[in-house]
Amino acid sequence: MDEYLGGERFISLSRLGGKWGIRLAGGGGSGTRMVGGWQKFVNENDFGVGDICLFELLKNHKGTMEVHIIKAKDIF
Repeated sequence: MDEYLGGERFISLSRLGGKWGIRLAGGGGSGTRMVGGWQKFVNENDFGVGDICLFELLKNHKGTMEVHIIKAKDIF
């Protein structure tokens, strides 16, 4: 993920006009994880078991990802 985010330790997730600050941890060989703020994002966006989350890195907004959620109920 570092190659796309340039070593950022904080990013913004954007969805349906809302924004959430997310802290990143790890990196290198262990991978990067979303830690601080992730649970709030999940709760406020009503994630469910089997939902798919797609992250689109926005080129014109440094450190921001637009999040698209495909609800499991819409797939199966």
